[in-house]
Amino acid sequence: MTQVVSVSAITASYAMDAARPARRVATTDQVKDQRVVTEKEQRRVDGTDPADISGIIPAVPLAFDVTTSQQQRQHTSLKQARDAYEEI
Repeated sequence: MTQVVSVSAITASYAMDAARPARRVATTDQVKDQRVVTEKEQRRVDGTDPADISGIIPAVPLAFDVTTSQQQRQHTSLKQARDAYEEI
């Protein structure tokens, strides 16, 4: 007994793509790709990894103090903060 399976054209094309030999890459492209990989590996070994942004961007000190010297800072106690919170 034989079983016949019907397959759509799209499914058949997907199956044939897997059986097709891989596309040949030019030797010059292979050399360029290998050079890029080698340079990245050398930078990683040297400690200058291009993906490491800490070496590229220096740390910038930030200050969030938006008050000027003319304004006085108001200090509140914990009790005042709790009372204000409970009023809401």
